[in-house]
Amino acid sequence: MKGMFKTFVFVLFLFFSVASLSFSADTTKENSGGGQAPAVFFPAPEFQFTALAEGEDMCHDFVIMNKGTEVLQVRDVKSTCGCTTVSYSKTIPPGGTGIISMKVDTRGYGGKNLRKSIAVLTNDTATPEYRLTVSGPVKKFVTIDPPVLRFRGKIGDKLESVVNIIPERKYPFSITKIRARNGKNIRYELSEKTSTAGAKEYSVTVANVKKDAGSYYDVLILETDSKIQPEIKISVAARLVAPNAPGTKNPAGS
Repeated sequence: MKGMFKTFVFVLFLFFSVASLSFSADTTKENSGGGQAPAVFFPAPEFQFTALAEGEDMCHDFVIMNKGTEVLQVRDVKSTCGCTTVSYSKTIPPGGTGIISMKVDTRGYGGKNLRKSIAVLTNDTATPEYRLTVSGPVKKFVTIDPPVLRFRGKIGDKLESVVNIIPERKYPFSITKIRARNGKNIRYELSEKTSTAGAKEYSVTVANVKKDAGSYYDVLILETDSKIQPEIKISVAARLVAPNAPGTKNPAGS
């Protein structure tokens, strides 16, 4: 009887050991996306675009795949800055595909290499977050010197500066109109000239007309005939203090 009891106990031990190993394997398989679970996959998570002119939008569609056996849910897509917008497929069936569309505003990146990323959040527990990246060169569209006008001085001081707008030879354009977003505190005048190479160049003379102490911010808007940049914006910031304020200088255009 003792021998039979030991044999029975040994058989039970083997049975539960095999069952435990089977359950563990099934759980591992499910968690890895090979069983009853979604499994996110991107065939090409990085995209390198060819050179764009500053002002052209960088647009790209990433393909997203579900290699699992349950519905894949795209819960959110987060961008790293306000210059990036996205749209995306919210649900993808097992074996199906979807699209993550990314659009980047290239203004401000002229003459630089642009690199932007987005984070895709899904219900795939194995890979809950996936990062997608675009990168590439952005060619300069225009030279603006200085890029920002800053006035700082005392009430009654003559605060005036000139900003030069020089189109790149590859992207010629004409300025058709100039206006200010507010215009209450500044006076401005647009001038056109021809360079030695025969290309159009522009300058804008900007003067402060505010007569009391305080700060203000405005934006000059230059309307162009270019489809790449129909508008060029130049910021104007100023701070005026009382005549008896010590140590105040005007770094206009700095």
